Amino acid sequence: MATQPILKSWERFFGGVPPVGFLLRQKLPEQWLRFHTLPDAKRIPEGEWEVAEVLQRMAQISAEVFAPQAQVALWMTTFNQPRPSLPKEQGADFEAITPPPPTWADAMQDYFDVQHMTLWVRPQAWDWEEVAPLFRDVSLDQLDYVTAFSVQTGSAICPYDGGIDLFLPDAQKRAALKSKFKSWLPEE
Repeated sequence: MATQPILKSWERFFGGVPPVGFLLRQKLPEQWLRFHTLPDAKRIPEGEWEVAEVLQRMAQISAEVFAPQAQVALWMTTFNQPRPSLPKEQGADFEAITPPPPTWADAMQDYFDVQHMTLWVRPQAWDWEEVAPLFRDVSLDQLDYVTAFSVQTGSAICPYDGGIDLFLPDAQKRAALKSKFKSWLPEE
């Protein structure tokens, strides 16, 4: 698998910012849009009903960002040694990027022990059913950082425990999504 074209595409849209939601949010606030995945801004789902609600919201939002079968790259970044560096059921198709780009390690060193950083990437055609287990694990705080990225449009989705951050270069698209999913927006 050739990771260089994916890295070049990422850098074209995001420069030296690594594929980690909170860092993208800091560097690109004009492209950022956040939605909560549970009512009342609840962070971690409890019970199957809440997990289903999280996944349903994430599926609806991601369907607005990525067309079916669009070319995307899935990034996974982990920093914590006790957690598995990659889920076993997902591991076969991901490729480790070692070492990570130096600018990425520099950007993260104030937040994490980058010596324990592991970065993985997998190119694929967008298919919600394939990424749902990863997004679910992030929402349950069982996996650190996952980012889905369109190599053509530069749109990115970063789930977290409590919501989903979008990074969209198109202001009209952001406005349309704010309107469509306004009940899921954080209170201002």
